[in-house]
Amino acid sequence: MKNENLIIYIMMFGTFGVLSTEMGVVGILPQIAQYFNVDITQAGLFVSLFALTIAICGIFMPLVFSKFDRKKSFILVLGVFTICSTIGAFVSDFNIALICRIIPAIFHPIYCGLALTVAAEIVEPEKAQDAVSKVIMGVSAGMIVGVPITTFVATNFGYQFSMLWFSLVTFLALIATIIFFPSLPGKEQSYGNQIKVATTGIFIISVLGVIFLNGGMYTAYSYISEFLNSLTNIFGTELSIVLFIYGVTSIVGNWLGAKLLNSQTNKTVLSF
Repeated sequence: MKNENLIIYIMMFGTFGVLSTEMGVVGILPQIAQYFNVDITQAGLFVSLFALTIAICGIFMPLVFSKFDRKKSFILVLGVFTICSTIGAFVSDFNIALICRIIPAIFHPIYCGLALTVAAEIVEPEKAQDAVSKVIMGVSAGMIVGVPITTFVATNFGYQFSMLWFSLVTFLALIATIIFFPSLPGKEQSYGNQIKVATTGIFIISVLGVIFLNGGMYTAYSYISEFLNSLTNIFGTELSIVLFIYGVTSIVGNWLGAKLLNSQTNKTVLSF
């Protein structure tokens, strides 16, 4: 397909914006608690409710939207993220702010699921793994690098500007999608076939692996900023630097993992 690299880079940036919005709040839970005058456990709902909504909607939302034009679906998702982050920057009620988190989380699986699918579809079969890994790098960057950036913005300019940072990134991805992304017709997916795949042993094992690995990682990572603040007295810019180093190593690991999976899939998975 013509301009396939441009399409992939737009989706990389889009996933970076979507995942920054999801995980960026991990580094600013203390600021959220202070801004809304709630305790750190309540502030943690910004993370947990977002994740819970994704877990529920991820089961059916990508399938529902698979039949629609990819460009229109991406525009819808990025538009919702931009609007909700902007509104969330100016509300003072904690419950309304939570609603502004839950609504984009409903659409989150659509973008990430379709971006990975489109990346594999628009290139030659032998390049599919590399194209998918590029989009996943956008996911990793949003999850990890987006956190220190958000922490830096919130520390130096306040909670509201961190929300506007989210809306800025998704807005830029939205504009790029509108201008440069081609119209790509959707493909009707069979619900029966999807359910059949979901009952296979390799799928169940893969899902359990993801649940345990991510459950263990994010149990600690979601509160890493509060942990570093309380126990190691790392604050502000120093905290941003620590989180940034963590993010860079994660992206390097993602790139290396993609290369190893291409050459030695089973050994890589078992070693990990």
